[in-house]
Amino acid sequence: MVEFRRKEIKEKAKAEFKNQYWPLVGYSVLVVIIAAAAGSVCGLAAIPVVGQLLSIAASICFVGPFSVAVNWMYYRAYKGEQIDIKDMFVTFTNGDLWKKALLTSFLVSLYTAL
Repeated sequence: MVEFRRKEIKEKAKAEFKNQYWPLVGYSVLVVIIAAAAGSVCGLAAIPVVGQLLSIAASICFVGPFSVAVNWMYYRAYKGEQIDIKDMFVTFTNGDLWKKALLTSFLVSLYTAL
């Protein structure tokens, strides 16, 4: 059985985060900007049905997969791997991962709406 020690994991994560601080912060801010741009479709929500559907579709298609990409970047940084801007788009370059991220984002949106 694998035993996880919280203190060791936390120390390792802090050390790796310090090593790649600016790329992680910069890429995270860039993802927030992209997600906000995708969410700006919400301005079309004033159009009764079509605008709302476009807003929901943009959220599901972009925000969910980008959230997965940010988590992927932080995981790679934790493992000590060098991160790159390509990691921001890992969900869009890997078709299977994109499908899983899209399905997860859809299910989260559906659960939230219900």
